[in-house]
Amino acid sequence: MLTSVLAAVWALSAAAAWGAGDFAGGLVARRMGAFFAVLGSYTVGLLALTIVALARGEAFPPAQDVLWGAVAGLAGVMGLGFLLRGFAEGRMGIVAPVAAVLGTSIPVLFAAISEGLPGAGQLAGFALARVERLFCRNERALLRLRLDDGGQPIALVPVAAVLVASMRFHFLDVARTVRERGANETACCAALAKGEEMGWFEHGSTIIVFAPPGFALCEGLAPGSRLRMGQALMRMPSWPRHAPSA
Repeated sequence: MLTSVLAAVWALSAAAAWGAGDFAGGLVARRMGAFFAVLGSYTVGLLALTIVALARGEAFPPAQDVLWGAVAGLAGVMGLGFLLRGFAEGRMGIVAPVAAVLGTSIPVLFAAISEGLPGAGQLAGFALARVERLFCRNERALLRLRLDDGGQPIALVPVAAVLVASMRFHFLDVARTVRERGANETACCAALAKGEEMGWFEHGSTIIVFAPPGFALCEGLAPGSRLRMGQALMRMPSWPRHAPSA
């Protein structure tokens, strides 16, 4: 478990470092040109790696490893030069994802030839990657409700944050409404019974409950408590109920 977590941390760190480097290199390439951007970045990288190697006391690698490293370095210089040239002359938002997708396809094809075809989980990941903005949405909905017993108003705010994908409601066509940018209001009228499914998150996230003054959390609930389906969340205020007028 710890190994998997560390691998994910290193992967995210690599993605953050590469993304920051590509962004900074693109800005430099637009001002000074791709050649000077590549020259500066590789010079600083060589100096930093030399200092690290000397500090760690690394032994000189075999000739075969040096040869493969030289080939990789030459390909890396060419790739970075083409990438920064694209950043300097085009839009980063188009150049970066195209380069990333095509760049990752090369090791995938090599692994498929040398190690066999990917498994079902990997194929599912490839399929999800083709869905536009699947894990890049940040959808929120404000649901204004009124309790049947007492008529007090409450509000539910489901939040489908980034990496959650989306949310769905049985009484609302969210897939249609989220295509509109910005806030939009959709009129609907639905009656929900206790325990009835209102909708679902496609991966899971958060629901925020807003209640008027007078409501209180039930006993035993505290930050971090686990809620079960059907468990009472709040107590209604003990306001006097007026008899309906004749």
